[in-house]
Amino acid sequence: MSPDGISLSGFVAPRQPTLQDVLERIVASGLPKASKRNMISALNAVAKVTGKPLSRFPADVARIREVLERKDWGATGYSKRNWSNIRSSVRRAIEESGLVPGRVATRVPLSPRWQDLVDTIRVTQAKSNLKRLGHFCSAHQISPEDVTDRTVEAFLTHLDEQELCKTPEQIVRTTIADWNRHAVPALGVARLSTRGQRKIYILPWTAFPSSLEIDAVSYRTTTTGGNFLDRTRPVVRQSTADKRHRMIRQFASVLVLAGDDPHDLSDLKAVFAVDRVKRGLAHLVERNAGNTNQQAFNMACMAKTIAESWCGMDQAGVDQIAAWSRKLKPDKQGLTDKNKERLAPFADQEVMRRFLGLPCRLAARAGGMERGYRAAMLMQSAVAIALLQHAPLRILNLASLHWDRHFLHQMTASKAPVVLSIAGKEVKNSAELTFPLPTEVVELLRIYRSDYLHLVNDAYGLSDGMFLFPGRSGGTKPESYKTENSMRRMIMRTIDREMGLIVNPHLFRHLCAQIILTAHPGQYETVRRMLGHKSIQTTIQAYVGFEMSAASEQYNAVLAKLTGRSTS
Repeated sequence: MSPDGISLSGFVAPRQPTLQDVLERIVASGLPKASKRNMISALNAVAKVTGKPLSRFPADVARIREVLERKDWGATGYSKRNWSNIRSSVRRAIEESGLVPGRVATRVPLSPRWQDLVDTIRVTQAKSNLKRLGHFCSAHQISPEDVTDRTVEAFLTHLDEQELCKTPEQIVRTTIADWNRHAVPALGVARLSTRGQRKIYILPWTAFPSSLEIDAVSYRTTTTGGNFLDRTRPVVRQSTADKRHRMIRQFASVLVLAGDDPHDLSDLKAVFAVDRVKRGLAHLVERNAGNTNQQAFNMACMAKTIAESWCGMDQAGVDQIAAWSRKLKPDKQGLTDKNKERLAPFADQEVMRRFLGLPCRLAARAGGMERGYRAAMLMQSAVAIALLQHAPLRILNLASLHWDRHFLHQMTASKAPVVLSIAGKEVKNSAELTFPLPTEVVELLRIYRSDYLHLVNDAYGLSDGMFLFPGRSGGTKPESYKTENSMRRMIMRTIDREMGLIVNPHLFRHLCAQIILTAHPGQYETVRRMLGHKSIQTTIQAYVGFEMSAASEQYNAVLAKLTGRSTS
């Protein structure tokens, strides 16, 4: 201990309880053997995942919550359900140890007045929420009639500092809603102020004159069809037209938030007038703390396109919007911080190994289940993830894969070479994509098609659909495939459940680049071909810096060889 009383260890203050102390108390306790075993196992799991001894973890709720919310527990073989059970067992171990005083306070029995209130509630979840609040208030001698917003703030502080619950804010929000719905009518007490109510940002079409939606639909239809020789406006893909249609409503909503009367936005010419475009773009920048972002830039580009090709704006106005779009264009060098954070766990070789083995584990589990819809959907997830690992497609191309159109060989011969091929006209940037598929992926496809796909088609009312991933609307259409949102949800939920990682389908493309550039620094041309970029500059701008660590290691190895030093 230093003279000023600060611990020199830098880890745990003297006499502060640690998780090791919690473990020792549980071992010495008289708890039932099964409960004791679960708690000891859960505490040891914390040490396993973090790679640190329990003596390094203070029995501090905020610190422990941070550990339990880690997203790399999947690398050590735990499922989401496993980790949820570990969280509960660690929480109970801390409570049973008695080393955190705040936990003891919440176990004070309900006062008679609180018990009477809880007994009147018939909704199970509401009863549980108000019972938790009741224990807290009973410990502090606060009757139901005395509950105020200040009580709720104290309750939130308690949850945040003393409880291991994952979402204190969400618990408080639902507790307030249950209080206002059940306790207020029963006791005649004052309502509590709601917290964190979601603000509506994008207004429905019904909030504007019907003529605006009619004009927007007409614009969408015109930009995707018409006789080739009669076309006077640029024609875009259906997905692009649909995206613009949503963005029109979004920009009109921005104008309302910026002060415009929605009834004045009668058509596209009114929405994309020069003064309104300026006001809307300024509002978007203001919402982003005065900084530009991709959304503002995309809105400016769309405004210029529509104003010029549909609204008949004069050249001076078009040039002005074009100038704003150039100012708003973000400097895109490398990935966003969010994508970097989501890719970080894959630097761990064990995480990568388990991730690449995920399709096989899902397929094995599906094979051990009763042959039905649930097993078929699990197998579908395995196929989707396996395809993305070896052919990092954009989400629309993945969702719309067709057995006859996109695979050069049928899935009937398990050893036949299979190539996944997508014509340029179906790809976002018109670049043709070709991916030879390895044997293990071909085998997954063969099993999926022969043993499981018919179960999905039957569930969706399809007699013999030819899409890999049928959609539910197949009952009203000859053929249909999953929507992009449905495909995205299926993949993300599966990976989150199995490994605790946040991986959207597009992240597979970034992961592909990371794998290639880490193994072969500077191989941007290989990345460009895998991702189907037309320009090598696009690839370099997106992934510059990915290979820096590997390049530095290679350089150090060269220096070591030149000097005769060991690289270890």
